[in-house]
Amino acid sequence: GYSVIEFYRDFMLMIQNALMYNSVDSEVYTMALSLKRFGKKEFAQLLPLCDPAEAPLVLRSHSGSARLTRS
Repeated sequence: GYSVIEFYRDFMLMIQNALMYNSVDSEVYTMALSLKRFGKKEFAQLLPLCDPAEAPLVLRSHSGSARLTRS
C-alpha cells in the first residue's frame, strides 16, 4: 500500500518543486507556500500515528517519534 509517510514525502516533493521552479511573485509559488503550511498542520496530526522507523529523518524527534519540525 501507499503509506502516510510515502504520501507526505511525495506531497513535500511537489511543494519543493513548485517553490524551486516558479518565481517568488507567481501565483503558483504563493499557492505552494499555502499548501505547505496546510499540509504541515494536517500531517502533524497523522504522523504520530505512524511507525517512527518509516518517518524521514527531518520528521524524527530525538525520542524517535514521528513529528513535524519547523523549517
